[in-house]
Amino acid sequence: MGLDRPQALDMGGGHYSVTGTALSSSIDLARGDAIERANEFCAASSHQAVIESFNDKAHGGNWGAPTSSAVFYCK
Repeated sequence: MGLDRPQALDMGGGHYSVTGTALSSSIDLARGDAIERANEFCAASSHQAVIESFNDKAHGGNWGAPTSSAVFYCK
């Protein structure tokens, strides 16, 4: 992985995971952040992220902020 490529957890089998956060109480904003991170990761290899699932936590981040982990592959 190159230095400019965004970070993602390799889940194996071509699948990856990233976690998005929100400063508000909105899970939707946390999901949006995860989608953006996934697309940035895939764009580094001229692909787009295909989200397979989300794992939402209402109080998972700093100061109890919501987080959403997206499992995806690049296509």
